[in-house]
Amino acid sequence: MVYINGGTQPISNPIFIESRRTLGSINAVKGKKEIGRLTELDGGIVEEISDHFDIEEALEHLFYLFTPRQTAVFLLMEVFQFTADEVAGIVKTTPGAIYATTRRVRDKLKRTELAPLKAHENSKKNHKIIQAYLKAFNQGDVEGILRLISDHAQYEASLGFLEVTKEEIRNGSLQYGLPLYKAQEFTLWGKQVIIVLADSEGGPLIHDIQYQEIENDQIVYHRSYFFRKELIFAASKELGIPPQLDKHPFLNWLH
Repeated sequence: MVYINGGTQPISNPIFIESRRTLGSINAVKGKKEIGRLTELDGGIVEEISDHFDIEEALEHLFYLFTPRQTAVFLLMEVFQFTADEVAGIVKTTPGAIYATTRRVRDKLKRTELAPLKAHENSKKNHKIIQAYLKAFNQGDVEGILRLISDHAQYEASLGFLEVTKEEIRNGSLQYGLPLYKAQEFTLWGKQVIIVLADSEGGPLIHDIQYQEIENDQIVYHRSYFFRKELIFAASKELGIPPQLDKHPFLNWLH
C-alpha cells in the first residue's frame, strides 16, 4: 500500500498508454510541464469531482473517434501547448503533418456529437457491474466484490492511501471486511456516484462517496472520497443528507 498526500489519477485507457510512449521525450524538449490542479484551498472542491468526470467523458470520446497517435498529437498541441516543431520532434514527423492532424481532429470534433453510440453501449454494461458491486457491498460480500475487481485494479482513497493490485486491496482496505452500511447510486453534480450511508438515530449520514472505472466488465479503478471533508460537506449540502462527523477510529470531524 502506498500512502499519499493528494489525489493521483491512474489512466489505463489505450490513448494514454500510447501518449506516454509518444511523450517519452517531453522533458528533454521542454522540461517538466506543470498542469494546474484544483484543491480544497482553491475553493474548487465541487469543480474537482465534476471536472474529473467531464475529462473522462471527453477522453473516451477521443478514443472512439481517433487513433492513439492522432489523440496524442492533439493533446500535445491543444492541451499542453507545445509548438508544432516540438510535437514533430516527439512523434518523428513534420510540423506540416502536425498542423494537418490537429486541424482534422478539430474539424471532426465539431461535426460529431459528444456521446458516441458505443459509449452508450458500454454505459449499459458498466451499469450491470455497478449494480453487482452495490449488491455485494450491501450484503457484506467481500469475495463478491473482489470477483468484480481486475487483478491489477487501483484503489485510491483520496488524501489517504493507494492500493495497486487486487491482492493489496484484499490484504489492505478489505482485510477486515466491509462496513455495515448501505451503498446507493446517486446523481451528484450531474454525475453518477455511489454514496455509502451510515445509520444514525436522526437518519442516514454520508459516510463515503465512491466512483469506479470499468473496462472489460471489471473494475479497474476505484476512488473513495472518505477522507475528503470539504467534498463530503459539499455533497451533503447538495443532496440534503447530513455528513457523518465521527468516523471512529479513522476520523473525527466533530472538533
